[in-house]
Amino acid sequence: IFFMVVSDMSQLDLAELTLPYASKAHTGKIADPAENPSLCINVQEDGTILIKGVSYKAKEGKGKGQLLSNFLKIEAEASPREDPPADNPGLRPSKLRVLIRADRYTRFENVQNVFDACQKNTIYKTVLAASKEDR
Repeated sequence: IFFMVVSDMSQLDLAELTLPYASKAHTGKIADPAENPSLCINVQEDGTILIKGVSYKAKEGKGKGQLLSNFLKIEAEASPREDPPADNPGLRPSKLRVLIRADRYTRFENVQNVFDACQKNTIYKTVLAASKEDR
């Protein structure tokens, strides 16, 4: 039962999307989750933002669900921090890695809203998902 529940929970990370085509897309190395925690954010064609099956909204008063920025703030604070750069000792970026899976037919504005929410919460390690198959 444990393995059935765990495998079902992991499927919540991946929403049904048509990823954009990128001929140079490659599979990266999976980082150690203990040292580099990660989060998968899905942006559907209509702009709906899903994280583990839960709907979030990008801006106050737009869409339904909790505010994405508030969720990312909690996630970033719970993650380890990078050492501050020499030129900005007050900045301690989060080590949280974010995979953004956006449907190829969504407006770029919807993806930009996710990037903005990440940046606002000092999450700078973001990756866009793509497919090598041109459908």
